[in-house]
Amino acid sequence: MRDSGRGYRDAGRDSGRDAGRDAGRDRARRNDRDRDRTRDRDRDRDRDRDRERARDRDRDRDRDRDRDRERDKLRTQEEDTQTGPFKDFVTVKLAYERSRQRREVICASWNYLGTRIAAADNESLRIWGMRSAGEPANTIPLVVNQPHGKGICSMSWKPGSETSLATVANDQHLKIWNSVTGTVSNTYAVEHHKLNHVGYSPDAKLIACTSVVNSLIIVDPSAASVIQNIKVKSVPHSLCWSNTSDFIFVGLANGQINLYYNQGGQFELVHVLEGHNAAIRTLRVDPRGQYLYVGANEGLASVWSLESLVAVKTFGDVDEPIAAIDVTFNSTLIAIVYDGEEQPTRLFNTRTWNEETQATRSKAGTSLPSTFQFCPNPKHQTTHLFSNPDGNIMVCYRIRPL
Repeated sequence: MRDSGRGYRDAGRDSGRDAGRDAGRDRARRNDRDRDRTRDRDRDRDRDRDRERARDRDRDRDRDRDRDRERDKLRTQEEDTQTGPFKDFVTVKLAYERSRQRREVICASWNYLGTRIAAADNESLRIWGMRSAGEPANTIPLVVNQPHGKGICSMSWKPGSETSLATVANDQHLKIWNSVTGTVSNTYAVEHHKLNHVGYSPDAKLIACTSVVNSLIIVDPSAASVIQNIKVKSVPHSLCWSNTSDFIFVGLANGQINLYYNQGGQFELVHVLEGHNAAIRTLRVDPRGQYLYVGANEGLASVWSLESLVAVKTFGDVDEPIAAIDVTFNSTLIAIVYDGEEQPTRLFNTRTWNEETQATRSKAGTSLPSTFQFCPNPKHQTTHLFSNPDGNIMVCYRIRPL
Protein backbone atom coordinates (compact mmCIF):
# COMPACT_ATOMS: atom_id res chain seq x y z
CA MET A 1 0.00 0.00 0.00
CA ARG A 2 2.83 2.28 0.86
CA ASP A 3 4.44 1.74 -2.55
CA SER A 4 1.14 2.29 -4.26
CA GLY A 5 0.62 5.68 -2.60
CA ARG A 6 4.12 6.77 -3.51
CA GLY A 7 3.43 5.88 -7.11
CA TYR A 8 0.29 7.94 -7.16
CA ARG A 9 2.18 10.92 -5.76
CA ASP A 10 4.98 10.58 -8.32
CA ALA A 11 2.45 10.35 -11.15
CA GLY A 12 0.70 13.47 -9.88
CA ARG A 13 3.97 15.37 -9.71
CA ASP A 14 4.86 14.31 -13.26
CA SER A 15 1.43 15.29 -14.51
CA GLY A 16 1.63 18.74 -12.87
CA ARG A 17 5.12 19.20 -14.18
CA ASP A 18 3.96 18.37 -17.73
CA ALA A 19 0.96 20.68 -17.42
CA GLY A 20 3.21 23.53 -16.27
CA ARG A 21 5.57 22.87 -19.16
CA ASP A 22 2.68 22.91 -21.61
CA ALA A 23 1.31 26.15 -20.13
CA GLY A 24 4.72 27.79 -20.34
CA ARG A 25 5.13 26.59 -23.90
CA ASP A 26 1.69 28.03 -24.77
CA ARG A 27 2.60 31.34 -23.21
CA ALA A 28 5.85 31.45 -25.16
CA ARG A 29 3.95 30.68 -28.35
CA ARG A 30 1.44 33.43 -27.61
CA ASN A 31 4.29 35.85 -26.90
CA ASP A 32 5.95 34.85 -30.16
CA ARG A 33 2.70 35.38 -32.04
CA ASP A 34 2.24 38.81 -30.36
CA ARG A 35 5.79 39.79 -31.26
CA ASP A 36 5.21 38.63 -34.83
CA ARG A 37 1.98 40.64 -35.04
CA THR A 38 3.68 43.70 -33.57
CA ARG A 39 6.60 43.29 -35.97
CA ASP A 40 4.22 42.88 -38.92
CA ARG A 41 2.25 45.94 -37.80
CA ASP A 42 5.42 48.02 -37.48
CA ARG A 43 6.62 46.79 -40.87
CA ASP A 44 3.26 47.71 -42.46
CA ARG A 45 3.39 51.13 -40.80
CA ASP A 46 6.93 51.71 -42.08
CA ARG A 47 5.88 50.55 -45.55
CA ASP A 48 2.91 52.97 -45.53
CA ARG A 49 5.16 55.78 -44.33
CA ASP A 50 7.67 55.04 -47.09
CA ARG A 51 4.88 55.03 -49.67
CA GLU A 52 3.58 58.39 -48.39
CA ARG A 53 7.08 59.86 -48.49
CA ALA A 54 7.52 58.59 -52.03
CA ARG A 55 4.19 60.17 -53.02
CA ASP A 56 5.27 63.46 -51.41
CA ARG A 57 8.57 63.34 -53.31
CA ASP A 58 6.70 62.67 -56.54
CA ARG A 59 4.32 65.57 -55.89
CA ASP A 60 7.23 67.88 -55.07
CA ARG A 61 9.07 66.72 -58.18
CA ASP A 62 5.98 67.31 -60.34
CA ARG A 63 5.43 70.72 -58.79
CA ASP A 64 9.07 71.70 -59.34
CA ARG A 65 8.90 70.43 -62.91
CA ASP A 66 5.71 72.41 -63.60
CA ARG A 67 7.21 75.52 -62.01
CA ASP A 68 10.42 75.19 -64.02
CA ARG A 69 8.41 74.60 -67.20
CA GLU A 70 6.32 77.72 -66.54
CA ARG A 71 9.41 79.71 -65.66
CA ASP A 72 11.21 78.61 -68.83
CA LYS A 73 8.14 79.53 -70.84
CA LEU A 74 7.98 82.97 -69.25
CA ARG A 75 11.74 83.43 -69.69
CA THR A 76 11.50 82.61 -73.38
CA GLN A 77 8.59 84.99 -73.86
CA GLU A 78 10.33 87.81 -72.00
CA GLU A 79 13.67 87.31 -73.78
CA ASP A 80 11.82 87.49 -77.08
CA THR A 81 9.78 90.60 -76.28
CA GLN A 82 11.65 92.78 -73.74
CA THR A 83 13.63 95.72 -75.03
CA GLY A 84 15.33 98.78 -73.60
CA PRO A 85 16.26 98.64 -69.90
CA PHE A 86 14.64 95.19 -69.45
CA LYS A 87 16.20 93.38 -72.40
CA ASP A 88 17.97 90.77 -70.25
CA PHE A 89 15.16 90.34 -67.71
CA VAL A 90 12.80 87.46 -66.99
CA THR A 91 9.36 87.69 -65.38
CA VAL A 92 8.21 85.01 -62.94
CA LYS A 93 5.08 84.52 -60.89
CA LEU A 94 5.45 84.24 -57.13
CA ALA A 95 4.24 80.95 -55.68
CA TYR A 96 0.95 80.83 -53.79
CA GLU A 97 -0.48 78.66 -51.05
CA ARG A 98 -2.23 75.69 -52.65
CA SER A 99 -5.75 76.59 -51.56
CA ARG A 100 -5.59 80.22 -52.62
CA GLN A 101 -8.36 81.48 -54.87
CA ARG A 102 -7.65 84.27 -57.33
CA ARG A 103 -8.23 87.68 -55.77
CA GLU A 104 -7.07 91.04 -57.09
CA VAL A 105 -4.13 92.65 -55.31
CA ILE A 106 -4.87 95.86 -53.39
CA CYS A 107 -1.27 96.79 -52.56
CA ALA A 108 2.21 95.26 -52.58
CA SER A 109 5.65 96.41 -51.49
CA TRP A 110 9.31 95.42 -51.09
CA ASN A 111 11.02 95.84 -47.76
CA TYR A 112 13.91 98.34 -47.72
CA LEU A 113 16.54 95.62 -48.20
CA GLY A 114 14.77 93.95 -51.12
CA THR A 115 14.65 90.63 -49.23
CA ARG A 116 10.88 90.35 -48.73
CA ILE A 117 7.70 91.22 -50.60
CA ALA A 118 4.33 91.76 -48.94
CA ALA A 119 1.03 91.81 -50.84
CA ALA A 120 -2.55 92.23 -49.66
CA ASP A 121 -5.92 91.38 -51.14
CA ASN A 122 -9.34 91.79 -49.55
CA GLU A 123 -8.93 88.70 -47.35
CA SER A 124 -5.26 88.09 -46.61
CA LEU A 125 -1.71 89.39 -46.24
CA ARG A 126 1.01 87.33 -47.93
CA ILE A 127 4.78 87.66 -47.48
CA TRP A 128 7.47 86.04 -49.67
CA GLY A 129 11.21 85.70 -49.12
CA MET A 130 13.58 86.80 -51.90
CA ARG A 131 17.07 85.66 -52.83
CA SER A 132 20.02 88.01 -52.69
CA ALA A 133 20.13 88.43 -56.47
CA GLY A 134 16.63 89.88 -56.56
CA GLU A 135 15.25 86.52 -57.64
CA PRO A 136 12.18 85.00 -55.93
CA ALA A 137 12.94 82.18 -53.54
CA ASN A 138 9.98 80.24 -55.05
CA THR A 139 8.62 79.35 -51.63
CA ILE A 140 5.00 79.24 -50.51
CA PRO A 141 4.34 82.58 -48.76
CA LEU A 142 3.57 83.23 -45.15
CA VAL A 143 -0.18 83.88 -45.10
CA VAL A 144 -2.14 85.92 -42.57
CA ASN A 145 -5.89 85.57 -43.11
CA GLN A 146 -8.19 88.48 -42.25
CA PRO A 147 -5.32 90.63 -40.85
CA HIS A 148 -7.69 93.52 -40.07
CA GLY A 149 -10.98 91.74 -40.54
CA LYS A 150 -11.06 93.41 -43.96
CA GLY A 151 -8.69 94.16 -46.83
CA ILE A 152 -5.48 96.08 -46.13
CA CYS A 153 -5.48 99.30 -48.16
CA SER A 154 -1.97 100.59 -47.42
CA MET A 155 1.32 99.22 -46.08
CA SER A 156 4.79 100.52 -45.24
CA TRP A 157 7.96 98.64 -44.32
CA LYS A 158 10.09 100.06 -41.53
CA PRO A 159 13.31 101.54 -43.00
CA GLY A 160 16.39 99.53 -42.10
CA SER A 161 14.30 96.59 -40.88
CA GLU A 162 13.84 93.33 -42.72
CA THR A 163 10.77 92.18 -40.85
CA SER A 164 8.67 95.08 -39.49
CA LEU A 165 5.61 96.07 -41.57
CA ALA A 166 2.90 98.66 -40.83
CA THR A 167 -0.63 98.28 -42.24
CA VAL A 168 -3.97 100.11 -42.22
CA ALA A 169 -7.34 98.98 -43.59
CA ASN A 170 -9.92 101.77 -43.45
CA ASP A 171 -10.47 101.11 -39.77
CA GLN A 172 -9.19 102.74 -36.59
CA HIS A 173 -6.21 100.43 -36.13
CA LEU A 174 -2.59 100.85 -37.20
CA LYS A 175 -0.92 97.44 -36.92
CA ILE A 176 2.79 96.61 -36.86
CA TRP A 177 3.55 93.06 -38.04
CA ASN A 178 6.46 90.69 -37.63
CA SER A 179 6.78 89.35 -41.18
CA VAL A 180 8.65 86.24 -40.04
CA THR A 181 6.00 84.94 -37.63
CA GLY A 182 2.95 86.68 -39.10
CA THR A 183 2.02 88.07 -35.69
CA VAL A 184 1.12 91.60 -34.57
CA SER A 185 3.89 93.18 -32.51
CA ASN A 186 1.97 96.40 -31.77
CA THR A 187 -1.41 98.00 -32.43
CA TYR A 188 -2.31 101.68 -32.23
CA ALA A 189 -6.00 102.54 -31.97
CA VAL A 190 -7.08 105.93 -33.32
CA GLU A 191 -10.70 106.27 -32.29
CA HIS A 192 -13.32 107.79 -34.58
CA HIS A 193 -11.01 107.51 -37.60
CA LYS A 194 -10.71 105.31 -40.68
CA LEU A 195 -7.03 105.14 -41.59
CA ASN A 196 -6.48 104.84 -45.35
CA HIS A 197 -2.72 105.50 -45.87
CA VAL A 198 0.40 104.82 -43.82
CA GLY A 199 4.09 105.68 -44.20
CA TYR A 200 7.19 105.30 -42.03
CA SER A 201 9.51 108.28 -41.95
CA PRO A 202 12.86 107.49 -43.65
CA ASP A 203 14.62 107.69 -40.27
CA ALA A 204 12.04 105.18 -38.88
CA LYS A 205 11.30 107.42 -35.89
CA LEU A 206 7.70 108.33 -36.79
CA ILE A 207 4.72 106.90 -38.67
CA ALA A 208 2.30 109.13 -40.58
CA CYS A 209 -1.27 108.03 -41.32
CA THR A 210 -4.13 109.74 -43.08
CA SER A 211 -7.79 109.29 -42.28
CA VAL A 212 -10.91 109.67 -44.40
CA VAL A 213 -12.14 111.89 -41.57
CA ASN A 214 -9.91 114.67 -43.02
CA SER A 215 -6.93 114.13 -40.74
CA LEU A 216 -3.17 113.62 -40.78
CA ILE A 217 -2.09 111.56 -37.76
CA ILE A 218 1.49 111.26 -36.45
CA VAL A 219 2.45 108.22 -34.35
CA ASP A 220 5.63 107.90 -32.29
CA PRO A 221 6.43 104.16 -32.01
CA SER A 222 8.98 104.74 -29.26
CA ALA A 223 6.30 106.38 -27.10
CA ALA A 224 3.63 103.95 -28.37
CA SER A 225 1.18 106.79 -28.83
CA VAL A 226 -0.38 109.28 -31.22
CA ILE A 227 1.49 112.55 -30.79
CA GLN A 228 -0.38 114.77 -33.28
CA ASN A 229 -3.74 114.85 -35.07
CA ILE A 230 -3.89 117.51 -37.79
CA LYS A 231 -7.16 118.48 -39.49
CA VAL A 232 -7.13 119.02 -43.25
CA LYS A 233 -9.70 120.69 -45.51
CA SER A 234 -10.32 117.73 -47.82
CA VAL A 235 -10.14 113.93 -47.72
CA PRO A 236 -6.51 112.73 -48.00
CA HIS A 237 -5.85 110.30 -50.85
CA SER A 238 -2.05 109.90 -50.60
CA LEU A 239 1.00 110.80 -48.51
CA CYS A 240 4.78 110.59 -48.61
CA TRP A 241 7.77 111.83 -46.60
CA SER A 242 10.75 113.86 -47.72
CA ASN A 243 14.05 111.99 -47.65
CA THR A 244 15.18 114.01 -44.62
CA SER A 245 12.05 113.09 -42.59
CA ASP A 246 11.38 116.83 -42.03
CA PHE A 247 8.49 117.22 -44.48
CA ILE A 248 5.27 115.34 -45.18
CA PHE A 249 3.33 115.72 -48.43
CA VAL A 250 -0.40 114.94 -48.31
CA GLY A 251 -2.45 114.68 -51.53
CA LEU A 252 -6.10 115.70 -51.19
CA ALA A 253 -9.38 114.93 -52.94
CA ASN A 254 -9.63 118.55 -54.16
CA GLY A 255 -6.34 118.28 -56.15
CA GLN A 256 -4.19 120.19 -53.66
CA ILE A 257 -1.00 118.93 -52.02
CA ASN A 258 -0.36 120.06 -48.45
CA LEU A 259 3.24 120.42 -47.31
CA TYR A 260 3.85 120.00 -43.55
CA TYR A 261 7.14 120.83 -41.84
CA ASN A 262 8.40 119.51 -38.50
CA GLN A 263 8.98 122.57 -36.36
CA GLY A 264 10.23 121.65 -32.92
CA GLY A 265 8.51 118.27 -32.84
CA GLN A 266 5.17 119.50 -34.23
CA PHE A 267 4.19 119.40 -37.90
CA GLU A 268 2.70 122.58 -39.32
CA LEU A 269 1.24 123.40 -42.72
CA VAL A 270 3.77 125.61 -44.50
CA HIS A 271 2.75 125.45 -48.18
CA VAL A 272 0.04 124.22 -50.57
CA LEU A 273 0.88 123.01 -54.09
CA GLU A 274 -1.87 123.68 -56.63
CA GLY A 275 -2.09 122.54 -60.24
CA HIS A 276 -4.38 119.50 -60.33
CA ASN A 277 -8.18 119.49 -60.51
CA ALA A 278 -8.87 115.96 -59.21
CA ALA A 279 -7.88 113.74 -56.31
CA ILE A 280 -4.13 113.16 -55.85
CA ARG A 281 -3.82 109.37 -55.99
CA THR A 282 -0.07 109.00 -55.57
CA LEU A 283 2.97 110.94 -54.33
CA ARG A 284 6.62 109.94 -54.58
CA VAL A 285 9.85 111.78 -53.70
CA ASP A 286 12.78 110.56 -55.80
CA PRO A 287 15.74 109.06 -53.87
CA ARG A 288 17.99 112.02 -54.76
CA GLY A 289 15.53 114.47 -53.23
CA GLN A 290 15.29 116.50 -56.42
CA TYR A 291 11.69 115.96 -57.53
CA LEU A 292 8.22 115.20 -56.18
CA TYR A 293 6.21 113.00 -58.55
CA VAL A 294 2.43 113.43 -58.47
CA GLY A 295 -0.35 111.36 -60.06
CA ALA A 296 -4.01 112.44 -60.13
CA ASN A 297 -7.41 111.05 -61.06
CA GLU A 298 -7.68 113.46 -63.98
CA GLY A 299 -5.08 111.42 -65.88
CA LEU A 300 -2.27 113.91 -65.31
CA ALA A 301 1.14 113.13 -63.80
CA SER A 302 3.36 116.04 -62.82
CA VAL A 303 6.95 116.53 -61.70
CA TRP A 304 7.68 119.24 -59.10
CA SER A 305 11.08 120.68 -58.24
CA LEU A 306 11.61 120.38 -54.49
CA GLU A 307 13.94 123.36 -54.59
CA SER A 308 11.52 125.83 -56.20
CA LEU A 309 8.21 123.96 -55.54
CA VAL A 310 7.27 124.57 -59.20
CA ALA A 311 6.02 121.97 -61.69
CA VAL A 312 8.70 121.31 -64.31
CA LYS A 313 7.10 118.49 -66.32
CA THR A 314 3.69 116.93 -66.94
CA PHE A 315 2.52 113.69 -68.58
CA GLY A 316 -1.05 113.83 -69.82
CA ASP A 317 -1.27 112.01 -73.14
CA VAL A 318 -3.19 109.02 -71.69
CA ASP A 319 -6.76 109.69 -70.60
CA GLU A 320 -6.73 107.34 -67.60
CA PRO A 321 -6.45 108.07 -63.86
CA ILE A 322 -2.91 107.73 -62.48
CA ALA A 323 -2.89 104.94 -59.88
CA ALA A 324 0.77 104.93 -58.81
CA ILE A 325 4.24 106.29 -59.61
CA ASP A 326 7.59 104.82 -58.62
CA VAL A 327 11.25 105.72 -59.19
CA THR A 328 14.42 103.61 -59.40
CA PHE A 329 17.04 103.91 -56.66
CA ASN A 330 19.33 106.00 -58.89
CA SER A 331 16.38 108.18 -60.01
CA THR A 332 16.93 107.46 -63.73
CA LEU A 333 13.59 105.75 -64.46
CA ILE A 334 10.05 106.48 -63.36
CA ALA A 335 7.08 104.15 -63.77
CA ILE A 336 3.57 105.56 -64.25
CA VAL A 337 0.76 103.10 -63.47
CA TYR A 338 -2.72 103.73 -64.90
CA ASP A 339 -6.12 102.77 -63.57
CA GLY A 340 -7.30 101.33 -66.88
CA GLU A 341 -7.67 97.70 -67.97
CA GLU A 342 -6.10 98.25 -71.39
CA GLN A 343 -3.31 100.68 -70.47
CA PRO A 344 0.01 99.11 -69.38
CA THR A 345 2.49 100.75 -67.05
CA ARG A 346 4.82 103.16 -68.87
CA LEU A 347 8.47 103.85 -67.98
CA PHE A 348 10.23 107.16 -68.68
CA ASN A 349 13.85 108.29 -68.63
CA THR A 350 14.20 111.15 -66.11
CA ARG A 351 17.07 112.76 -68.04
CA THR A 352 15.16 113.14 -71.31
CA TRP A 353 11.57 112.53 -70.08
CA ASN A 354 11.17 110.22 -73.08
CA GLU A 355 9.29 106.95 -72.80
CA GLU A 356 11.74 104.02 -72.60
CA THR A 357 9.40 101.03 -72.61
CA GLN A 358 6.15 99.60 -71.25
CA ALA A 359 5.47 96.86 -68.72
CA THR A 360 2.84 95.25 -70.93
CA ARG A 361 1.64 92.77 -68.30
CA SER A 362 1.21 95.40 -65.60
CA LYS A 363 -2.44 96.29 -66.16
CA ALA A 364 -5.44 97.00 -63.99
CA GLY A 365 -7.88 94.25 -63.05
CA THR A 366 -11.63 94.49 -63.27
CA SER A 367 -11.90 96.49 -60.06
CA LEU A 368 -8.38 97.45 -58.93
CA PRO A 369 -5.35 99.05 -60.64
CA SER A 370 -2.04 97.28 -61.00
CA THR A 371 0.61 97.60 -58.31
CA PHE A 372 4.16 98.44 -59.43
CA GLN A 373 7.34 99.02 -57.42
CA PHE A 374 11.06 98.98 -58.16
CA CYS A 375 13.35 97.03 -55.82
CA PRO A 376 14.93 99.49 -53.32
CA ASN A 377 18.20 97.52 -53.22
CA PRO A 378 20.72 99.58 -55.27
CA LYS A 379 22.29 96.39 -56.66
CA HIS A 380 18.98 95.40 -58.25
CA GLN A 381 17.28 98.75 -58.75
CA THR A 382 15.59 97.90 -62.05
CA THR A 383 14.18 94.66 -60.65
CA HIS A 384 10.51 95.33 -60.03
CA LEU A 385 7.26 93.76 -58.93
CA PHE A 386 3.80 94.29 -60.37
CA SER A 387 0.36 92.73 -60.15
CA ASN A 388 -1.57 91.52 -63.17
CA PRO A 389 -5.34 91.29 -63.81
CA ASP A 390 -5.36 87.63 -62.69
CA GLY A 391 -4.39 88.62 -59.14
CA ASN A 392 -0.79 87.38 -59.42
CA ILE A 393 2.31 89.10 -58.08
CA MET A 394 5.00 89.05 -60.77
CA VAL A 395 8.70 89.82 -60.30
CA CYS A 396 10.85 90.96 -63.23
CA TYR A 397 14.60 90.54 -62.62
CA ARG A 398 17.85 90.34 -64.56
CA ILE A 399 18.96 86.88 -65.66
CA ARG A 400 22.39 87.93 -66.93
CA PRO A 401 25.05 89.82 -64.96
CA LEU A 402 25.72 93.46 -65.77
